[in-house]
Amino acid sequence: GTHDGTSDQYTNITVDNFERSWLWIVCNEVGWYQQTGAPEGHPTLVSRYVDVASNQLICQLLFPNTFPEPPLPRVDEINSVFGGWDAHPEHVVFVNAINDPWLESTVSSHSIDYQSTPLTPVLVGDGFHHAEVIMVNGELDPILGAIQQKVLGYMHSWLADWTPSTVLPTD
Repeated sequence: GTHDGTSDQYTNITVDNFERSWLWIVCNEVGWYQQTGAPEGHPTLVSRYVDVASNQLICQLLFPNTFPEPPLPRVDEINSVFGGWDAHPEHVVFVNAINDPWLESTVSSHSIDYQSTPLTPVLVGDGFHHAEVIMVNGELDPILGAIQQKVLGYMHSWLADWTPSTVLPTD
């Protein structure tokens, strides 16, 4: 990457720029900054220059008006509002994968006992990070295909049960 604030990766504000939307959440709320390399004296695959400060700089380059100073994501506030590891939002499907390097940061982590429910289902596939969102993967991998169909089934059911609010906004 680059730290040139005029680079397209920082100035592309088109609606379909999903990475910018994701990084807005990272910078503001969850603070899921990328990890640094292994400790000094140990071989590493990831640069030791990838640290909290370099991630904060990316936030500042992406959103200079919002972050004139390095951001401190509102992790405690978000965990308090949504329940942290005990969050059970309704009508949310958690899809994880056994080969995802982020698995232990999800509700499918081996360090917690998160229960899947009909309104907050947890599905685990054999793929990698976000493999289930690429529809062709479901054609190539029957397990991912089954997960995709389950997600669509949940959404179909939830939307069929939905009724619009009768309360109109006041502003």
